[in-house]
Amino acid sequence: MRYTLEDIARKAGVHLSTASRAMRNDKLISAETSSKVRELAKKLGYRPNAMARSLANQKAMAIEIVVSTIPSFANPMLVQNLVGVYEIAELNDYDIFIGTSEGTVQDWSTVLRAFQERKADGCLVFIGSDDFVNDPPDKLFSKLLPVVFVNNMVRHQNTGSVNFDNFQGGYLATKRLIELGHKRIAFIGPGKERLTRERIRGYHRALKEAGVKTSQELYVERQYDMTGENGATAMKQLLQRIDFTAVFCSGDWMALGAMEVAKSQGLSIPGDISFIGFDDIHLAAHVTPSISTVKQDGEKAGRIAAKILVDLMKGNAVPDGNLDITIPVELIERESIGPAPR
Repeated sequence: MRYTLEDIARKAGVHLSTASRAMRNDKLISAETSSKVRELAKKLGYRPNAMARSLANQKAMAIEIVVSTIPSFANPMLVQNLVGVYEIAELNDYDIFIGTSEGTVQDWSTVLRAFQERKADGCLVFIGSDDFVNDPPDKLFSKLLPVVFVNNMVRHQNTGSVNFDNFQGGYLATKRLIELGHKRIAFIGPGKERLTRERIRGYHRALKEAGVKTSQELYVERQYDMTGENGATAMKQLLQRIDFTAVFCSGDWMALGAMEVAKSQGLSIPGDISFIGFDDIHLAAHVTPSISTVKQDGEKAGRIAAKILVDLMKGNAVPDGNLDITIPVELIERESIGPAPR
């Protein structure tokens, strides 16, 4: 029987990532734990085999992860995604390296070069902008190199995608505000990304079902950031031009910024204005008032995307034959929403 690192971790009573670090003599792991794991691995005849498999199969035994820019790593959702990816990569003895791209055809050269130099056997792409998928390079796909997109979708042979149900998220958030009596519901978010357009579509569907009229003045387009500044700017703009009683923000950071502006103007949350965000970042539950939000399981998305990619790289049939996965979302109610003011 050939033991895997997962077997070693289970028998040692530690997490998979802990076993992996122990095998690499990571200083973050205690000497006692490291010794326990390594002795067990030796006893069972386990050896890290990425290099051996690479030589035998003419594979790099590596996955390339492409993100938009280095500051993306300040995004809590991306960090959750990567935790899930690393878990599956370790389980299957794949190394990981990371590249950046703005999604332009020119930037794709970085991805292509990695494949051509045999530095990676497959690619996970974490870029949501439509610019990225409007004109993907044919050279990438002509080689039938496995690519899985997260929070975006490209229809092509040997590609897969993992997305959250953003339409349902937008619908659930807006429907709940309507149930609380709100009819003037503003929306803050970027317009360039497919996932945001799906959230807007859900927002409009809920309003239409309830017979609530929409207004372009209730929509402010702002890009995502990890400071809340864009949400704050959008909120100031809304307060200057139109009356409303609730705001649906296409991200928790936006909601944080918008709520700070509301509080600075002496407005009560949720007495005067209710807020709902999206993502359920850790901070959302620990600010005052805590933020109602649409929860996405980032680690789950990372695991699913990595599993699909590994199957594609190994030439295995993907379970259920489904290369395009949509993950359900969940509405989390906290202190930032309440009945519409009378």
